[in-house]
Amino acid sequence: MAKNTWFKTAGTWKKAVNVWQNINGVWKQRVIPKGNISGVWKDFIQYIINLYINGISNVSWGLYKSRTQTIASIAYSEQTLNFNFRCDSDGAGSSRSFAMYTPEMYDLTSASKVTVEFAEIRLGTSTQNNPLYLIVSTQQTGLATVYNARTSYFKTGVSSNITLELDVSSLSGDFYIRLNATNTDVNDNYAHIRKITIE
Repeated sequence: MAKNTWFKTAGTWKKAVNVWQNINGVWKQRVIPKGNISGVWKDFIQYIINLYINGISNVSWGLYKSRTQTIASIAYSEQTLNFNFRCDSDGAGSSRSFAMYTPEMYDLTSASKVTVEFAEIRLGTSTQNNPLYLIVSTQQTGLATVYNARTSYFKTGVSSNITLELDVSSLSGDFYIRLNATNTDVNDNYAHIRKITIE
């Protein structure tokens, strides 16, 4: 897999920062680049879009809360290089739904999966009431019931080194990426994220 895309301008080779493609008169970012080979346009080697990896976030993530009193947050930890997605309990076990989402849509027509790697997850004591969902949706925010495709993780308590993959190979068009969760536990729920990718 190629690590970088280079182009030559004014006799100097420079590394491309982003790849854009004109689709029906609209310029779209982050698509699989194509090359004209003997008059035929062909996809270059598929590449991975890193939304977040090893302390570097290419997205200004948004935060959604279903109730104004929900205490939820997303924050980067310089010490662990993890992206921390959490919802604090109110101590009484009231239902608190929250989500983190991309500010822009991504063209998933040529993508095969969306992957999230977690260093650690804590989802409380109820598998029914405290799932974590990886979602792609045409709607930017909303509950976990709003999705075009989703997968979930349900194990209770604290889990380490978890990878969640969502198959998007059947989808076509632009979608937001979202992580949805609900806290009905008397303790804080959280997910420490190592990596979020589209490939």
